Amino acid sequence: MISATERAEIITAGQEDGQRLFMVSTAIYKSLIILNYVLGVIGSLAGLGMLIGGMAARYGGGTFALAGLAILVVTAVVCAINYAVAVLSTHVAKVLVHLLFANLAIMEQGAK
Repeated sequence: MISATERAEIITAGQEDGQRLFMVSTAIYKSLIILNYVLGVIGSLAGLGMLIGGMAARYGGGTFALAGLAILVVTAVVCAINYAVAVLSTHVAKVLVHLLFANLAIMEQGAK
């Protein structure tokens, strides 16, 4: 059986760990979203530049235009995957934090 002092220490440590995990998952989410914007802007500018350059070229421009189109498609796919990873990974971490807090609340109720 756990003593009241040990239970209080477990609850306090759990709350601190939960807050830390929640802050870390939020920071990871924000970092991945910023990375997503940067990749999207760079990929879009590169793709559009090649697409427009390929369309403006007289000879052999079709290859550049196709490469630009491919860059735009790859950028869209990479950004979609990065966004999905950001949302799913941080959502899982936040669900774990909520489960931890729910268990701590039950443990605290049992102590009373």
